[in-house]
Amino acid sequence: MARPANESALPFPPYGSFISFLNDLNAMEVLPNQLNSQVFAASYSGSARVQILRAFRAFGLVGENNAPIEARLRPLLNPDTRKGAIVDLLNEVYKSLIELPLETAGPAEVSGWFNGIGMDPASTRKAKSFFLAAAKDNGIKIHSLVLDRSVRRSTPRGPSRRKNGSKKPPADQPSNQLPNLPPPDFGGVLFHPAVDAFLREARKLTEGDSWSTEARDHVVAGFTTQLDLFLPVKNKKAPG
Repeated sequence: MARPANESALPFPPYGSFISFLNDLNAMEVLPNQLNSQVFAASYSGSARVQILRAFRAFGLVGENNAPIEARLRPLLNPDTRKGAIVDLLNEVYKSLIELPLETAGPAEVSGWFNGIGMDPASTRKAKSFFLAAAKDNGIKIHSLVLDRSVRRSTPRGPSRRKNGSKKPPADQPSNQLPNLPPPDFGGVLFHPAVDAFLREARKLTEGDSWSTEARDHVVAGFTTQLDLFLPVKNKKAPG
């Protein structure tokens, strides 16, 4: 099956965050020279920023140094032309998927197409979710079996059973579970003061919104040392 060259780097951001960022850019009077993590609002997580910028590269919306390509980007920013622009992008990047044809392709065919791209399983699931959300939101026809399955996977399941097959005891039946206690008061911070101070020091090792591997490993080692100091593991004595 022939695939476009950029399918090995399929986008997989949350679709809603992708649209929100387009709206944010549209609200700017002038686009910045570079689209990087610093142009996002504080509400975007670090992973969402990375994934959205990756999607911009996969769709050919930025060039060298993440400079916006306005001829491709402007139709996406304008809400009046966005739907048609997104459909054009999907037809371009997912050409062989849409030509299955997608309208009559079942769940196994669609999943097989995404699984054959070569991405890791977690990224593949996210890439599939992004495409299905974008296609559905912009009027690309997808077989109902594919959409129904995607809805079922995102719907919370009913009460879970325990490993031994028994149901969760009723509310009026006593159980061995601890009662729901109010969270401890650490004087306005989320963590114990010692942990909060450690995290503030760890923050100084970051550069902007990113970590270096060395800084992360240093923080993990330091936090592990603190846990071992205050909560040492007691080895159980061997029987006999």
